[in-house]
Amino acid sequence: MGARIRIVLPDSLRWIDAWIVEWARWMRRDHREVERQCGYPKRSAGFSTGGSSSADVFEHMVDEADFKTVKAVDRCIGELDGQHYAALMNHYVGGLFNHRGDPAKILLEAVELVARMAEKKGVS
Repeated sequence: MGARIRIVLPDSLRWIDAWIVEWARWMRRDHREVERQCGYPKRSAGFSTGGSSSADVFEHMVDEADFKTVKAVDRCIGELDGQHYAALMNHYVGGLFNHRGDPAKILLEAVELVARMAEKKGVS
């Protein structure tokens, strides 16, 4: 694996960096396994939309919301051109894509583009 690009993100992009890190974790996992884990627990008592519930149900709902956000970030990243996509894969997932130009500049541009697209999709 090549050397990791070092960039300093402005504070205004820290939020999307956190979601891209979550996206990278999701990319490294078996997507079928992640999708099987979505939805409400198979053996939960009561209704999670009201009435009695437990901390486990709440945690599961939070995880499900996070998963939906990661999928939205994945759609944003999928809309990038090849050079910006490669920069994100190299930095966050550990890919070995080649591209021309200044890697740090391209990576910063990619993060900025994903942030703009994510904001339009309601990710914050």
